[in-house]
Amino acid sequence: MLQLPVTDGAARVRSIAAELLAESRLLERETAERAAPALVEVTGPLPSLQQRLAMIATAVCAYEKFERGLARYRPVAERLGC
Repeated sequence: MLQLPVTDGAARVRSIAAELLAESRLLERETAERAAPALVEVTGPLPSLQQRLAMIATAVCAYEKFERGLARYRPVAERLGC
């Protein structure tokens, strides 16, 4: 929820657009953090080669709809377990 700073009973807003943009970016960041948990624990051991290849294959299959150039790697990704 958008909360404007209040001083002396009046809101001090220089630009409504700037306030809404900042709020929108905050919501996007919070949503992305909830939707995309870390695949690998940062402080833990490195994943095995097989696990890394599986993550790459999954990413290729997932992002192909956004980046058509990844279509050429689809057969390899499927062989790796996409």
